[in-house]
Amino acid sequence: MDFLLLAPDRSRIVIEVDGVQHYGRPNPPDEQGRITHTAVPRLYAEMVAEDRRLRLAGYEIYRFGGWELTAPGGRQLLESFFTSLLARHQKPCDAACRSEAALREDVYGRQDESRCSL
Repeated sequence: MDFLLLAPDRSRIVIEVDGVQHYGRPNPPDEQGRITHTAVPRLYAEMVAEDRRLRLAGYEIYRFGGWELTAPGGRQLLESFFTSLLARHQKPCDAACRSEAALREDVYGRQDESRCSL
């Protein structure tokens, strides 16, 4: 696992950044010294088996291809992803406290989010 995040709602989130080493083996350099890779189904199978194991253990897994992060727009992709991820994993009391505070405001005519009874 490349990164483990513990979200405000206590979710365990794994972030994987997959380069070619996750699914291929290097070939000998060509005449220009370039190294290509050959896909190895066993490597891919091992990777998805580990994903299943982690999911059954209660982790959420998000994979990124290394290329998509280094390509134009990679930064925006990550910013959008983490904005959505954090919105999805807010601390449960945050939303409940806002609702409770709104109810207190309606009943008492004041807003007080400092006392969450949840």
